[in-house]
Amino acid sequence: MNSLTEEERQTSEYHSNHELLISVPFFSGIPVDSLKLLAYLCTRESFKPGTTIFAQDELDEHAYYLLSGKAYLIFSDSGLDVTVRTYEAGDFIGILSLLCKTSRIFSLRAETPVECLVISREVFQKTFERFPSILERVFETVCLELHNLERHLANQLVRVCPESMKAMGISLI
Repeated sequence: MNSLTEEERQTSEYHSNHELLISVPFFSGIPVDSLKLLAYLCTRESFKPGTTIFAQDELDEHAYYLLSGKAYLIFSDSGLDVTVRTYEAGDFIGILSLLCKTSRIFSLRAETPVECLVISREVFQKTFERFPSILERVFETVCLELHNLERHLANQLVRVCPESMKAMGISLI
């Protein structure tokens, strides 16, 4: 049995990365050439169970597309860790880190072996410097995601804690 050469493996990984990026709603409507550049420049990383993929309060300029495995989102406060939710293959995490430097609000820890497609802010910026037209589409997508999130939170909060509604209206009113 012949094994793939390094060049064949990289070509195959590039094609796989491209197909994955096409399927991510965040990248919908972005020209094929810019997605090809992202697919070429992104990396793949593996994490063992229990490994922190990113940590709360730290600057992490990467977005992660989970290829396989499960990871859980944790919020820590005064020594208490609260599991917020679980992410699985097909989830895309950390979109805003591609657009601006911010610290993480949560930690993400691998529950099982996790493989991710990783896009750095630097790579993303190089892509939109080369293809400036994608910026409008990206910001439109982010705004729609924030709008949908706030609508969802409002629908949930009005039922369980109407007093919390006073904190709403951050992104849209």
